Amino acid sequence: MIMPRRNDPLLMPVNPLFIWTTLAFAFLLVLLGAIITRSSHDGATNAAEQAAANEPSEPLAELGVAPGASDDTTNNSNANKQ
Repeated sequence: MIMPRRNDPLLMPVNPLFIWTTLAFAFLLVLLGAIITRSSHDGATNAAEQAAANEPSEPLAELGVAPGASDDTTNNSNANKQ
């Protein structure tokens, strides 16, 4: 039977400092990637938001309904159309 050597790297425990350092490096790498990716999309997002803000958004006006109008006014305007 072959006995493993005493200094075999597969059998030695891993230093916890090495594990935490590797995890911190991976976290920073992902964070940097997210920042770079997000900054490239900000220009397109801002342009779309500004275009949407410039357009009037009045869904009640598009339907022809005035907020706070009484039913009598609505019924009279409908009767006049017929």
